[in-house]
Amino acid sequence: MFKKNDEVIVKIDDISVNVQGIGKIDGAVFFCAGLIPGEKARVKVIKETKRYYVAIPIEILQESKYRIDPPCPVFKRCGGCTLQHTAYEKQLDLKRDRILNSFNRIGGFNTKVKECVASPMSYNYRNKAVFPVKRVEGKVVTGFYAPGSHDIVDTPTCMIHQDKINQVLEITRNWIDEYNISTYDEKTTSGLIRHIFARVSNPDDVMAGLISNSEHIPNLDKLIENLNNSIDGFKNFSINVNDKNTNVIIGDKTICLYGSEYITHEIDGLKFDVKLKSFLQVNTPQTEQLYNKALEYADIKKDDVIIDLYCGIGTITLLAARRAEKVYGIEFLSEATISAKSNAEKNNIDNVQFICGDCTKEYSSLIKKIETVNTLILDPPRKGLDSLLIDKIIASKPKKIVYISCDPGTLSRDLKLFSKAYDIVEATPFDLFPQTTHVETCVKLVLKK
Repeated sequence: MFKKNDEVIVKIDDISVNVQGIGKIDGAVFFCAGLIPGEKARVKVIKETKRYYVAIPIEILQESKYRIDPPCPVFKRCGGCTLQHTAYEKQLDLKRDRILNSFNRIGGFNTKVKECVASPMSYNYRNKAVFPVKRVEGKVVTGFYAPGSHDIVDTPTCMIHQDKINQVLEITRNWIDEYNISTYDEKTTSGLIRHIFARVSNPDDVMAGLISNSEHIPNLDKLIENLNNSIDGFKNFSINVNDKNTNVIIGDKTICLYGSEYITHEIDGLKFDVKLKSFLQVNTPQTEQLYNKALEYADIKKDDVIIDLYCGIGTITLLAARRAEKVYGIEFLSEATISAKSNAEKNNIDNVQFICGDCTKEYSSLIKKIETVNTLILDPPRKGLDSLLIDKIIASKPKKIVYISCDPGTLSRDLKLFSKAYDIVEATPFDLFPQTTHVETCVKLVLKK
């Protein structure tokens, strides 16, 4: 119907996960970068397939009332905050729509999806950053990769990160430049510094670090001194060694060179020791709202027995333990399990048990030992759940399931399998990642009668 280099006028009705506007002409689907729903534009076809066309805008004929000027100077080149050109209230609508569409298209079910809960902060909210580093024509460059490439878009300051993270970035860039520290080259697999790491706790303690090709880095004492003199609350500096030619960012070996190996993060009155490799939601105030909703959906009684799968360092596990008789946390990463046990002791919570191992195997073993599971809490990685685990969960018949997901697609796939035995009562989206397309969803499921 259409061919490459054709120019057509298309109206945008939806948006893809990678922020391409989606429109149709006589049933033909067009993906158009840079356009948002409600806009009409003249576009040029740059790619044709059997199922869709890819086009670039030539002229916007009708702008959406939600289009705004993005405040970031590298917005058009950086692959990070891809929704900055969209008013925040519309971002929330788009994220809710994405979940609804995913439930309908992938899951084949209709479930009540509440309004997306806005983040208390739409900028300067991230409590963690990992910035790639390289030299381009002798200049130190840090930032994020341009879409579809490994070319770093130089970003000396990032608007979605907390100020202290940007301070760490600036000081470390200056140190690399001043002392002519080598940066890693993917092609030659030589050079030292691969990434700059920073994390800020609640309240305001700072962890900094380098991910390096080697633990032997010159003039580190000068970097630590500069960080300590310049940043209030600077508590930790570590080197993470990743000497493998891989896309995996963080290596197996971490060496603490200043302070303790963790900083303490507070969530709803509980304190958690967080290390360089620990998983923690990046939006601190919004995390509390998400976890409060999960606990509301769980509706925990004082004699309830809870299982928390993929429990990480024990955040939700310990929050649930304040209400329940007993909570079991299962986690496949040994370092996270060690931290979870330490966090239980730190908070004087003794009605928990943490188990390290494959979640499917450990869940199967655990449910043979305990008579009743009132509620199951799930917070898996982006890839979602193994179908075998879902079968075992359904067979064990927990009365309620609370599922937290960062990916609407895998969530919808998993909920479709659960729907054979569970009513999917309600879902609440949370915007933990303003200015991006990512969205977190908390879902309540109840065993069918």
